[in-house]
Amino acid sequence: MRGLTAWDWPGNIRELENFIERAVIITRGKSLEAPLRELERTNTIEFPNANQHEVDQVAGERTNSPNDKTSIADEYERKQRDEIIRALTACKGRVGGTDGAAARLGMNRTTLLSRMKKFGLYAKQYA
Repeated sequence: MRGLTAWDWPGNIRELENFIERAVIITRGKSLEAPLRELERTNTIEFPNANQHEVDQVAGERTNSPNDKTSIADEYERKQRDEIIRALTACKGRVGGTDGAAARLGMNRTTLLSRMKKFGLYAKQYA
C-alpha cells in the first residue's frame, strides 16, 4: 500500500486501473502481488518515513542496471504468457464462451486472441 500511495499517478485513474489489472493477472495465490518495480522512475520508489530496508522489502531487490526496465517487462510478459497457457490448457484450447479461457482470465475474447497472437500461441496447441 505504501508503494501505491507514494506514486503520484501521472496517468491518473487509467494508469492506476491498468496497474491493478496487471497486478491481478500476474498474482498467484490469495494476496495481490503489485508489480511496484514497474512504477519506478529511477531505481527506487520514494516512501515517506520509510528506511531503505523497508523500501527494498516492499519494492523488491534494488538494481542499477540499465536493462532493469527491459527485464521487468520481460518477466511481466513471461508471467502473462504462462497464465494464458494455463487457462488454455485448463479449457482444452477453447478461447470464447462461458467456459473458455477468456472468461477464466476475466477478459474479452478479442483481447485474449490479440495477446495470443502477440505471444505466438494457438488454441489448437492446447486442445
